[in-house]
Amino acid sequence: MRPQTSHPSEIEELADWSEWLPFTIANVATVPRLPGVYLFRRSTTGPSVGAEDIAYVGRAAERRGKGVQERLRIYVTGRAPHSGLGNLALERALADLAWLGARLERVEAGDRMTVQDWARDAVAWASLEFSYATVSDGPASAALESATIAALHDHNLWNRRR
Repeated sequence: MRPQTSHPSEIEELADWSEWLPFTIANVATVPRLPGVYLFRRSTTGPSVGAEDIAYVGRAAERRGKGVQERLRIYVTGRAPHSGLGNLALERALADLAWLGARLERVEAGDRMTVQDWARDAVAWASLEFSYATVSDGPASAALESATIAALHDHNLWNRRR
């Protein structure tokens, strides 16, 4: 089993990254309401992925004083199907015929599914873990995000802006 604190060597020194946590609403509630950068990687129930398997890098500024915690909360609850991780997870889930078929069965059975339901289910389908680092302000979060994405240029990131 891998150590929960492992991060790719390319970014280890860029920030004081948190441990990796399963992407759940309970874990998101423990995240500070400060600006920062967050990382996502796919998790598995069997042998875990390596630290180098980062899927997405994002940032949050001081928006409404809720920082990283609020940005993660909108993804885990499905409130961001149109941007960032929410959109990218939904695109990948829609390409999984088994996942799509299960949702269509629900619709055919009369289960009314909102866009938020689809987005929340897609993020859950992705089986993600997250890590984050907080910074002093919005410009610092933008700089750390850029440096992190640049350092991970050889990784198979979902990010469109690379």
